[in-house]
Amino acid sequence: EELKLFCETDQKLICLICRDAREHMSHNFMPMKEAVEMCKVQVKSSLQSLTKKKLEFEEMEQLQRGKISGVREEAACKRRVRDDERPLAVRDDSIPFEKFNHLFLLKTLLKEMFDSIKQVSVTLDVETAHAWLEVSEDRKRVR
Repeated sequence: EELKLFCETDQKLICLICRDAREHMSHNFMPMKEAVEMCKVQVKSSLQSLTKKKLEFEEMEQLQRGKISGVREEAACKRRVRDDERPLAVRDDSIPFEKFNHLFLLKTLLKEMFDSIKQVSVTLDVETAHAWLEVSEDRKRVR
């Protein structure tokens, strides 16, 4: 006998004679074509869900790779600074600016430079100042 029915209870194909057997007496049945369509819908839904999860995983993987790359770059920068044996000193012009590609290091270097500048008291000569300059009465400032 040809298998034309799908036993929903046992999840298998059966023939018309087996449907009336005691083994399947209280089971639910549907035509094989309906069962095939139902399975196609379930497979399609599962495939869509898996595809979505795969895309989410790939996005997360890319994000993690970016974070790892950033950490490696930061570690390499710290290693370069740590491996430099010379003391950080601006006053003797021993530090080339090209070494400071990291904003924090450049800021520290500039702060050290500005802290080393001493204020000097000056008195400006009105007679030798350029005509466009206005010297203040106390001869300490120009405009």
